[in-house]
Amino acid sequence: MLVLYSRITGPKAIKYVWSEKVPVGTHLNSNYGLTQVLVLRSGLAGQDEWSEQKVNVREDYKKYFGESDPPKPAGIGVLTDSDDTKSSAQGDYANFRACRR
Repeated sequence: MLVLYSRITGPKAIKYVWSEKVPVGTHLNSNYGLTQVLVLRSGLAGQDEWSEQKVNVREDYKKYFGESDPPKPAGIGVLTDSDDTKSSAQGDYANFRACRR
């Protein structure tokens, strides 16, 4: 999840998720539209393997928030949870890179 902060509306975030059931490409919003959610992977295939994900946060921000000039990022958040599905979840993370184009 990338958090971008606006003094007027509060923090905005783009949240990239893996889901067991929600289809890849699904776009949702939460937190009164301040958090945009995009499903990158779905299903159980490859759950015990390392996988690389690449996203263009700047372009996604412009697309989902409708702003042509995104603010400076405030941070990156990484989490594993399953509270919404009342199930269990486990995750490992490594080798994060933020690149400027």
